[in-house]
Amino acid sequence: MTFIQTPRCSLEKIRLEDREEIIQLFTNAMVRRYLGGPTDEQAVCLQFSEMMRPKGLSRHWAVRLGNDKAMVGVITIGPHHDGEDLEISYQFLPVFWGQGYASEAVHAVVRHALDHLGLPRIIAETQTANISSCLLLERIGMHRERIVKRFGAEQVIYTT
Repeated sequence: MTFIQTPRCSLEKIRLEDREEIIQLFTNAMVRRYLGGPTDEQAVCLQFSEMMRPKGLSRHWAVRLGNDKAMVGVITIGPHHDGEDLEISYQFLPVFWGQGYASEAVHAVVRHALDHLGLPRIIAETQTANISSCLLLERIGMHRERIVKRFGAEQVIYTT
């Protein structure tokens, strides 16, 4: 797992100490509003175990701030539903929304995926109703490729 540094964030391998923050992310109704709703804690623990031991091309980064290295979010690259592409996804604790951390960190991971992992492209999928996520993806240079109906909602696929 590669360490990525941005001006304000460190993106590092997920550690055992991150378990409580991961549970907070995956069980938070605000965070999961456009992601199918909160996940029950037992399922989160299983996902956490998988994040600790990624397989194949999947990668998971804990986003940390400052000297205390507190985890504020998670960014993942993994297989997309289409079976062809790799997708970037991200979740941040609400207290850190609106401060530019997600844009900074997601952009760094996209650049890393293209420049260092050698991916020809990376996609992101979000609900069209998730205006903040759409704006973030556009702000970091991704563009809308297509609209699909999935999970009972209109989704937009962004690509690099």
